[in-house]
Amino acid sequence: MERNQDNAVKVPAVTLADAAIRYDLGRASSAMKGATLSLNASNLFDKEYVASCNNVNLCFYGPGRVVLATLRYNW
Repeated sequence: MERNQDNAVKVPAVTLADAAIRYDLGRASSAMKGATLSLNASNLFDKEYVASCNNVNLCFYGPGRVVLATLRYNW
């Protein structure tokens, strides 16, 4: 982090990777028709980064890797 002449705090830029995949389980078995399995990942490479700062003494890290699996059934 750095301060400029206006006393504003500049947070370094960061690039994060996210990924998502979904599979229709009905394609594997007709008994599972209507079921879908999803997997989502945020901050895939678990990069540590400063997300924001209120001032030079109060900064917040962004969330680490988050992986969420969802099983959904449509009636």
